[in-house]
Amino acid sequence: MRIETFGGFRVTTEEGVIDAEDWTSQKAFSLFRYLVCKRNRRIPLEEIYELFWKDMDEEYARSNLNTTLYLIRKTVGLTPEELHLKGDTCGFFPSKRVEIDADALETLHSRLKHANLSREDKEKILADLREMYRGPFMVEDPYEEWVEEERERYESMYTDVLRESLNFYLQEGRYEEASEVLRIYLRREPYDEQIYYKAMEILKREGNITQVVNLYQRMKERLRELNLEPQLTLEEVLKQDEKILQDGNKAIVVSKELFDKLTLIESRKRNPDTIAFVLTFKEGVDVSLLSKKLASLLRKGDVVSVEKNRMYLLINCSPQRRQIVEDRIIKALGEMGIEKEDYDVAH
Repeated sequence: MRIETFGGFRVTTEEGVIDAEDWTSQKAFSLFRYLVCKRNRRIPLEEIYELFWKDMDEEYARSNLNTTLYLIRKTVGLTPEELHLKGDTCGFFPSKRVEIDADALETLHSRLKHANLSREDKEKILADLREMYRGPFMVEDPYEEWVEEERERYESMYTDVLRESLNFYLQEGRYEEASEVLRIYLRREPYDEQIYYKAMEILKREGNITQVVNLYQRMKERLRELNLEPQLTLEEVLKQDEKILQDGNKAIVVSKELFDKLTLIESRKRNPDTIAFVLTFKEGVDVSLLSKKLASLLRKGDVVSVEKNRMYLLINCSPQRRQIVEDRIIKALGEMGIEKEDYDVAH
């Protein structure tokens, strides 16, 4: 059995495909989507009653829940062990025979982060992930609070996959495939200035100067919606002989004004994937010199700025890795002779 949750919910069994119109009860269809979203968890009945049988007497609500679970099992072909009501909880615990695309995407995305992947394996995983993500998670429930967090999490994963795919194709010199990924990415993240520059880089390498100019104007119009101006003028973009801006092997150090603009752009993204840190140092610390040293230890795409006794960092990482990144910053500063008591960290 296969359950698909991206771009439209459907179940495929040995008997065929079960689409939305195949459900005799929309309540059963809605409850099953909810239980798939909350899979492998014991959900308190009060939570389910509040969502699906609000203001109904508990005895009648439980009776309705039992009937609805029976309809789900009958429609999909699940066993009472996989979909059950026990005591004061209910849950969907898929067995090994049940494949869910969201679980497969998480597993593949986790593999993508392994440093020892071969070029061939990485290319296949990226292609499989892009094919697997057919659209937003649980599109049938666009406004339900119970699905928002999971939907955002998968959106963030897919955005990460697009960026990884873009960098992979650029490194391989496969500009046609990189361009296709860019088109998809910019439809999702229309305010990401750095990606526009990467797109212009591809167009320049292919000799499409007219398209570079058109894309620059498009980027400029988008940024003006945020009351921002591009970091580079069109003339500066066209004069670049090599890769544009953030393609070095370390973080860049920018003015505080530019740092604020970059931070604002990140905050306006649908799925921000950077964390801003503020380090406030005691007197006597040469923050400007320290920022250059720290930048050399950070990765390309990270941004550093300084203002008086403060250092500002914009680090590419997921919110879940915030503590890991903070620990690395503290360790790097310690190796440079800056002790913890010499500064405070905020984010």
